[in-house]
Amino acid sequence: MKSKSKSEDTKLTELEKKIVEKTLELIQKEGYPNVSAREIARTVGISVGTLYYHFKEGKSSVLAALASHLSEFLNIDEILKDGVVEEDEIREFFYKDLDFGRKIRPLIIAMESEVLKDPEKYISKAEEYLLLESMDKYKRFFEGVVGKDLSDDEFMKVLMVFKILVRKHIILRNLFGSDEEFMQMLLKILRAITE
Repeated sequence: MKSKSKSEDTKLTELEKKIVEKTLELIQKEGYPNVSAREIARTVGISVGTLYYHFKEGKSSVLAALASHLSEFLNIDEILKDGVVEEDEIREFFYKDLDFGRKIRPLIIAMESEVLKDPEKYISKAEEYLLLESMDKYKRFFEGVVGKDLSDDEFMKVLMVFKILVRKHIILRNLFGSDEEFMQMLLKILRAITE
């Protein structure tokens, strides 16, 4: 039996959703570095082999599945449907991303500590992630945000700045003022770095 890659198949089954949910709970409770594939499988009530069948790289694949599931939550396909990204759609996207991030704040903190341990690995993974076909819709969204076509390098810059600032705003609890103030600042920064 061939193992599936969640980057290839973004629709999660009920079992996969349960695995993602339980993984998040474990990470929030015990911290990212302290959670193993074995513990995830035990908590879900499946074998480690079943976990690896659904998520071939274990814990990191579960997190990748979470990212693709986030795409559905953020409603990005609906935003892109008419080919125009309106200001109210940008606001809705930003607010949903902030709300989602706040729900998984302990996970974000854990991921940030992992980044600090090995920044090169993070950059390498980020570059791999940008090559996924599913990232094309995010590129189109951010092109709508900044008002121009983006090269792959520009897109990576925009996405990284967006994610880094959003994470800092969440981790440091409104570091940049209210969400509205933060969103206005973020829009100016994203548009400025692509001029």
